[in-house]
Amino acid sequence: MKKFIQRLLWKQDPALYRSKDAKLTPSLRTIDLVGLGTGMVVGTAIFTLPGIVAAEHTGPAVPLAFIVAAIGAGLSALAYAETSSVLPFAGSAFSWINVLFGEFFGWIAGWALLAEYFISVAFVASGWSAYMQGFLASFDIKLPVALTGGFNPQRGSYVDLLAAIAILAVGILISRGVHQVSRIENIIVSVKLLVILMFIVVGMTAIH
Repeated sequence: MKKFIQRLLWKQDPALYRSKDAKLTPSLRTIDLVGLGTGMVVGTAIFTLPGIVAAEHTGPAVPLAFIVAAIGAGLSALAYAETSSVLPFAGSAFSWINVLFGEFFGWIAGWALLAEYFISVAFVASGWSAYMQGFLASFDIKLPVALTGGFNPQRGSYVDLLAAIAILAVGILISRGVHQVSRIENIIVSVKLLVILMFIVVGMTAIH
């Protein structure tokens, strides 16, 4: 039992990760990293939650929730910055927790990150699909109900075709390399920021 616990709490040698990272070539500039972070923040949630959820369900609770989430995200960013400066190698929280707390906690962190990615990808793809369906509807183009949502026989939907296409397209794009993705990411982030600024300007005209 003692050996089992020692194995769970065994901490990885940082030199192992440094040697693995030695073959990696830095390909992202500062502007690319800023664009990547901004793109993660200015995503589907910032358009969907304040509009649909605030208008139909919760009201003022949404901006308050954003403030609480911003505080948590800020503390997380500080923790990431501190850890990455002490342990400067790839792998994010999985590798860092392996080194700092042991394999068991690193294993939990790895699965938690995978769950986070799966959930966020599904949420963003579903939100993008809803936007595209609304956009196509403005041209009187409507997809069959069976292809407009997740598996729900009662509703008559079986697969969200647009969400699946979005995920496949992003997967193919990422497979071509991070540097190529960063260029497209910067363009998309610029467009999203312009949309938000336009929304604020137009929205100010509707305030009474």
